[in-house]
Amino acid sequence: MKKNIVVTGIEGFLGNYLAKTYDSEKYVLQGTYFNKDRILPKFLLPAIFLDITDKKEVFKVLDKMHPDIIIHTAGNSNTDVSENNPTQCYKATVGGTKNIADWCKLNYKQLVYCSTNAIFSGDDAPYNETSIPYPINRYGMHKYLAENIASTVNTHLIFRLILMYGWNYSTRMNPVTFVIKALREGKKINMVENSSYVNPLNIISCCDGIWKGIELNKDREIYHLAGKNKCDRYDLALKVAEVFDLDKSLISPVPDNFYSSLAKRPYDSSYITTKAEVELGFKPLTLEEGLSLMKKEENI
Repeated sequence: MKKNIVVTGIEGFLGNYLAKTYDSEKYVLQGTYFNKDRILPKFLLPAIFLDITDKKEVFKVLDKMHPDIIIHTAGNSNTDVSENNPTQCYKATVGGTKNIADWCKLNYKQLVYCSTNAIFSGDDAPYNETSIPYPINRYGMHKYLAENIASTVNTHLIFRLILMYGWNYSTRMNPVTFVIKALREGKKINMVENSSYVNPLNIISCCDGIWKGIELNKDREIYHLAGKNKCDRYDLALKVAEVFDLDKSLISPVPDNFYSSLAKRPYDSSYITTKAEVELGFKPLTLEEGLSLMKKEENI
C-alpha cells in the first residue's frame, strides 16, 4: 500500500519541488498551503488551506487528510523577517511546529522536519550532525527550538538544509535566481565577500536526499544536506555568471557590513555531509553541476 504523505507549505520553494520530484508509484502526496496564489497548476495536487498556528484547525485538517508521514516545510523562512517580526515568526515557526508535532504524537505518525544551517554560530565550521548548535539570530533560534520540538515525536526525521537554489516559480528569489535576473537585465549588483560561507544546495539534490531518507525508513535521525563546494556570496555570483554566460564585470564584492540593516549571519556555517552520503547514498553536487542542472531544467 502506498504511504500517504502530507507536505505542509507545499506552495513554498521546497514544497513545490517535493511535489515535482515525488514518486507517485510509492506515495500519495497531498499538501497544505497558506498562500493560495503560490500554488502552481503544473504541480497541482490535493491541497488544503491551513494556518499552522491554529491548533484546532491543524488537528481538523490533518484528521481529514490522515497522513502516514508529514514533511513539515511551512513556517517563516526569511531571516530578516524573523529579526523584524519576532513574535509573529515565533508563532509560525515554533508554535506551528508544536501543533504539527502534537498531532503526530497523538496519532503515532512520522514527522519529517526541515531545519537549517542557521542554528549554528558560524565559528566552528564545518558542522556535522553532532556539532553543538548556537544560533546568533532570531531565525536560527526559532528553527532550533522547532527542531527540538520535532525531535520529541517518537517517530521523526530531521534534515538540516543549507542555502538552497533553483528556479523559484512563484516563490521569492534565492541568491542564484537573483543574480541571473539582475545580470540578464544588465544591472550591477553587490555581493558579500569573505563572509557567510556555505556549501549551496541544489533544490533537486535536496529533495533527492529527503526522499531517500523516507524511502529507507530512517527514523530518529538527523542528516545534513549540502553541496560539495564552499563559497561566499561573491564567489557564488561569479560561478552563476560563468555557467549562465553572463557578464561578471557587473558583480562587485562588498564587505558583510555593507548591508547593515540585515540580521547577523553566521560567518561560516558550511556542512560535513558524510553521514547522508554513507547512510542515504546522498551525492553532493559541485556548484557547477548544480547550476548546470538548473540551466538544463530551464531549457526543457
